[in-house]
Amino acid sequence: MRFEATFTNLPNHSNFAPAPVNVSAPDSFGHITTVHTAYNAGNRTGKLALRLDF
Repeated sequence: MRFEATFTNLPNHSNFAPAPVNVSAPDSFGHITTVHTAYNAGNRTGKLALRLDF
């Protein structure tokens, strides 16, 4: 019997989105102003598994 646990973003820190790379907008180019939402991998997740081999 084997038990496994996998957690992602356990302390629930903010994961920042990539900086804008549009050179024609120099005011926002290279400035990180947003964080990832829960929809695109910003939330805390966990998986538990119990495996029985016989």
